Parts: sequence; C-alpha cells; structure tokens
Amino acid sequence: MAVYNIINRSSIKEGNNILAEHYQRERLETEDLLKKISSSKIGHYFIEKTNTVKPNQFTNYWRVYDLPDTINQFLLGGKNPILAEVTSNKKIAKSGNFIISRLRHYLKEMAIIPKMEENIALSTEYLVFESKGEVTPHLLLPFSLSRYVQKILDWAQTGNAHPRFSSITLKNTYLPEVLIEKSDYFQGIIEKAIDSLEISTHKYSLATEELEVALELKKLAFIQKPSFETTFSEVVSSHRLDSNHFKPKFDQLLHHIKTNFDYIHLGTSVVLNRRGVQPIYIPNGSKKVVTSQHITDTHLDYDNLERTSDLHYLASPEAHVKYGDILTYTTGAYVGQTNIYLDTEPALASNHVNIIRMKGSDIDPTYVAFVMNSLVGQLQTEKHIRGSAQAELYPNDMAKFIIPILNRETMASISQNVKDSLEARRKSKELLEQAKEEVETLIEQAAQTA
Repeated sequence: MAVYNIINRSSIKEGNNILAEHYQRERLETEDLLKKISSSKIGHYFIEKTNTVKPNQFTNYWRVYDLPDTINQFLLGGKNPILAEVTSNKKIAKSGNFIISRLRHYLKEMAIIPKMEENIALSTEYLVFESKGEVTPHLLLPFSLSRYVQKILDWAQTGNAHPRFSSITLKNTYLPEVLIEKSDYFQGIIEKAIDSLEISTHKYSLATEELEVALELKKLAFIQKPSFETTFSEVVSSHRLDSNHFKPKFDQLLHHIKTNFDYIHLGTSVVLNRRGVQPIYIPNGSKKVVTSQHITDTHLDYDNLERTSDLHYLASPEAHVKYGDILTYTTGAYVGQTNIYLDTEPALASNHVNIIRMKGSDIDPTYVAFVMNSLVGQLQTEKHIRGSAQAELYPNDMAKFIIPILNRETMASISQNVKDSLEARRKSKELLEQAKEEVETLIEQAAQTA
C-alpha cells in the first residue's frame, strides 16, 4: 500500500526542494514536535562561520582536521599541514565552535573545538557554528546527536554518491526552550567530557615517553642513505629481494635492542598468531566484530564495532577475540597499527585483523601491544611489510618481531598508563552519552506537557 503526504506550497523546503523523501512523515512530525516546544531556531542563536585559509597561508602553527577526526564526537588526531602537504582550502574554526560534517555517511561526525595552541583548519565539508552570545555552542553537540535532530538530517540529504544536508536545514531546526534554560548545565557536562579526553591523551603520552626513555630511543640517529648494501646470506635467509627490507635503520634498531636489553621473539611467545575471517555483518547482531578501521593509533574504537549473529560467531572459533588479545591492522594505509582488546565481551576479528594471543602471564599483553604500536613496532612493520599496490603484513612476518623486555616496574607503569588512558576516554564518552540522553528526556517531557 502506497504511503504519501500532501504538502502545501507554503511548506516547500529550502531552495524550492520538491524531493519526496525530504517530506517523510517521520521528519515532518519531528519538526512539528520541536516547533511546539520552541520559540526560535538554531540560526537565531548561532552564526555559521565560512572563513577559509589557503594552502600557501599554512605554517607550523596550524593543525588540519578531516572528517574521521571527529568520528567519536571529539576532535582527535589532525596533522601538520606543512608535513602533510595540504593542497586545498580549509575552513577556519576556533575554540568553543561547534562543528558538524554535512556528509550523510558522517552525520554523527561532530565536536566542540577544545582549547588548542595551534590555529584550527577543517575540511570544507564541516559546518562551523559560533554563538551569538546567548546560548553556548556546547548545547548543539548533544542536541545534534539526539534522535530528533538525527531524524531531520537523515531525511534532508541531497545527492546520491555523496549526499549532503544543507546548513540551512540545521539553522532552521527549532531549539527547545527547555534546553536553552539548561544551556550552562550541558556546557559543564561537555567540558568535563573534553577534560577527560585530555587526561586520556596525557596518559598515553606518558606511556610513550616512558618507553622512549627506557629504551633510550632518542639516542639513535637513524641512518638515511639513498643506497645501501646487504649480504647474500641475508637475502637467502629472509627470502626477500625488495631493497626496502634491508634499510640500515632497521638493523640499527634491532641491534640496539638486542645489545642493550632482554627481548622476546613474538613467534615463540604466543599461542595464537593468525588473521580473522571475512565476517557476515548483521545490523544489531548479538556479537561484536572488530575490523581494521576500528584499530587506531591509540585505542580500539569500541563504540563503533560492527555486529554479527551468534550463528556466524560460533561458526568461526579461530577468529574469536578475547580480553587481552593483541589486534593488528594488516592491510592498507595504516598497516601495523596495533591495539589491545580490553573488553570482557567476546568479539570476532575480520580478515584484515591479525590476532595475537600471548603465552602465559609473565608479560602483560597491553605492554606488548603498546610496543608494537610504538616506533619500535612501526619500524619492524616497515621492514616486514610486503606488496606494492597495497601493503600487507602477514602472521609469519609478525612472528619475526622482537619485543624488548624492561624491568617489571617500568612495563607495569606503561601498561597502567595505557589502561588509564582508555578508561578516561570511556569516561568522556559516557558523559557525552549522558548529555544526549538528558536532552532527549527533556524534549520528551516538554512535548508531553505542550
């Protein structure tokens, strides 16, 4: 049976838009609900900032962010535009601004810009909003994450390959009075969440510093030569002919570790070293799935894991992931990135994720995973990767990695800082979720009494 809505000409959306999907009943009912409990729209309280910076204006005092840098609703990562050779115009933002990606696939990629020393530049796909002075931009973060705004944006896209919503759509969204009255309260929650995330970053930096100091890595001046030599025996024993495998800096690192520290070979210290399986994804499935995109430069992206069914999970016991397993990104741009799995809920590893399970309990796998994700692991990854069009790191090559063993106190401290970093990140996410839920509850209560 067909479902249709009749729209008056006076109700036509921005730009004389007559696309039927933009008038879905779900969107219209949500807009009517917000209008009943509001007196003004977002555009009344906030102004969109559209200033841009050109590539030739960048210096080392800038930091550039792309859409994935807000995938968890906090601004993370970024790059130095000089080192990364940014070649396109970017939007300018400053501390306290609310930013949101207008691309459909990234509807939940948004954040509040924290206090930063560098100037902030963003992908031009971001919309940037600044307060006119009455209401804090922090309120827009939980409000935009709420199911109400998400429904509106979900039905406001234009385009097929890269659908986007217009900034006018967001500016014309009504902002409920009950939220404006508690604007300062929500600002406090979001600021606590940002502070907790800064603690997370600091703890991870402490672990990095501890490792670098203990291993005296800063004393190493890695040799960079346009050409270098190796021996025939090395070529035969490694079964490699590619020159990159024999760069002097790799030998420098390994010689430094073997000469000055105890160490283990990964291959003889594990009970499992293999890739996962190609999963069958089931939306809202009962079991989690870890794919390579969830392995980051610090912690697993637990909040965005995929899902599969009990049936598919049980059919692949060789790819089960347990607490304490070490997971490595094995194919593509971020090959070698490694995170520890610190969740009690079992999961399934996809075929581009390698699982390492340590033997015994003498060495904390959190420390091992951290080392593999550090410069020590990065250089060994660079030595052992294969492939030309696409980089690959295979289990048998990972087995050749060596892991330096430090005194127990240092290794325990590094592991604890990594775990504390994850806990602080989880706390920040909990605070943001709390704010979103409270926004939705206030809107529900206001609607019932309207």
